Amino acid sequence: MRPTARELVEQIVTEMRTDIVPMARDHPWLASRLRSVVASLTHVAARLECEQPILVAGNRALRGVLADCQLLVPELVPPAPDDTGESSGATERTGTDRLEVENRALRQLVDGLLRALAGDERPEAQRARRLVVAALQADTERERPLYDSFLRMANY
Repeated sequence: MRPTARELVEQIVTEMRTDIVPMARDHPWLASRLRSVVASLTHVAARLECEQPILVAGNRALRGVLADCQLLVPELVPPAPDDTGESSGATERTGTDRLEVENRALRQLVDGLLRALAGDERPEAQRARRLVVAALQADTERERPLYDSFLRMANY
């Protein structure tokens, strides 16, 4: 569908930057608020394009680390919520909101697991802790396009 949602948001951002923000030059508070709106819209444009694939990959990775840790320290790993179908590649049926809810639930489980592993010195617990930390670091890297795109568009 043309124009895409991202193109529409980018057009609004461009018009605000070139036509509206300069008119607020003599009103610092208003100019500041308008710059905040432009920054928020810029972030929305970036998210529209890459948020869903990032959530699909992140949820798959979080489920994977929970399954791996289940083999190492089963007594510490709570059951994961039901799979919403994203691991089968059915992202068109899933919707970003549903993926976000699932991601929050999985992250809470992983965060709780990390807390449970904190004082456990058993070799299998230490290995599980390393797996969790690596998964969280990979998740942060996976989300980088959201913020890189935002910073590029916002001219930071």
